[in-house]
Amino acid sequence: MSQLMLNIYLNFNGNCQEAFDFYSTVFESPLTHRQTYEQIPGASMVVPKSERHKLIHIRLKVGEYTSLMGNDRPDSWPPVIFENSAYYISINLDYDVDLALKYFDRLAEGGKVILPFVDTFWGSRYGQVTDKFGVQWMINCNTIKNN
Repeated sequence: MSQLMLNIYLNFNGNCQEAFDFYSTVFESPLTHRQTYEQIPGASMVVPKSERHKLIHIRLKVGEYTSLMGNDRPDSWPPVIFENSAYYISINLDYDVDLALKYFDRLAEGGKVILPFVDTFWGSRYGQVTDKFGVQWMINCNTIKNN
């Protein structure tokens, strides 16, 4: 049986590289792939010359089985809208509250804390933040070991 891998793919309006440099710092993980529109065959058919410097794909490995990926949408495509989106990227850790808090604090830099990182009734520490790029995050860290 194949192992399912569910990854996150974010679209940006021209600041994808900046965002992924930030996420690389947050998660202390190097970028594993980066490609511009200019580097793909038939680029002239996809985007105008003035936009070929933008990223068609970038990848950051986060943890053993997860990747955070993204791209820049050309100006001729519909814009990316994050404001009031109905999604969150959820980070779940077991028993490493210091690491969870570090991720929370780093993602909050220049962004907005929606719910502070606090103890919960379900036996975790949990918080919500919208980062400076408009991406919404939930950070959950289990603090109680179940038998």
